[in-house]
Amino acid sequence: MENKTIRHTLYTFGCSWTYGVGVCYHPKMTREEYNKTFMTGSICNTKSFRGIIADKLQIENINYSKGGASNERNFRLLSEILGDNKAKKSFLKTNPIVLFGITSTARIERKVKQKESSWRNFFLKDSLSTLHFVDDDYEFNIKDLPLFWNDKQTLYEALHLKLHYNHEDEVKKLYHYMNLYNELFAKFNVPILWYDTFNTHDYPSKIDNFLNRGDLLTQMLTYKKINFTKSKKWYHFSDHIDDDPRITLAIKNNLLNPYTMHPTEEGHRIIAEILYPDVKKED
Repeated sequence: MENKTIRHTLYTFGCSWTYGVGVCYHPKMTREEYNKTFMTGSICNTKSFRGIIADKLQIENINYSKGGASNERNFRLLSEILGDNKAKKSFLKTNPIVLFGITSTARIERKVKQKESSWRNFFLKDSLSTLHFVDDDYEFNIKDLPLFWNDKQTLYEALHLKLHYNHEDEVKKLYHYMNLYNELFAKFNVPILWYDTFNTHDYPSKIDNFLNRGDLLTQMLTYKKINFTKSKKWYHFSDHIDDDPRITLAIKNNLLNPYTMHPTEEGHRIIAEILYPDVKKED
């Protein structure tokens, strides 16, 4: 009896951009209408770039990306798949292709004491009180503590940002993680493709399997031949704020929505066209 090759399965890891948050947006939509549908899973699964790519290849997409996800969270999930023999065996049986998006370095994942979910992602630059601690001249005053006591999450984020967060160190960590997983996946003969989502990071050296033509936000603008001046000072934190001139241009050209700054249906179509040839090579 002839052995049939199992079709590939596309595994996707990333944040809201990969998940497809906001793909429902259309120009006449009100904020209220948008809020009702922007996280609808069925729409995100079919109209996101991951859904479009899987559909074009006629393969299944098993998605691990999630809105607000941190790099820590996504690498933890990857380690749980490869670090557990049963999970690894099931994973390898599906003939996987892995597409992994690197998100903002200013996010962390921590285990918390609550019933509904044991893990939570924190945005280190998500509030005015957190941003208050970015100023190097600010000296923490113990008298300020009661102001934060009823909002312990904000206090934790602010202190972590002030005492522990360093963007350059986080980029180096990502570099080492990607090199490590490249070696592991090569041993299993599993293709993995890495990409920067909305910021192009300055990694210490070249990374195998990295789609280093620039982050998806920059590539969308380039694809549409929208001129902009590149600057290392720009860093989009994806906390629903227009904090980057590239975001402003993408909103103006209907590539991102103006409410949460996520890719529109047109934006996802363009990203799919950009990534499709790389994924197809592995199919």
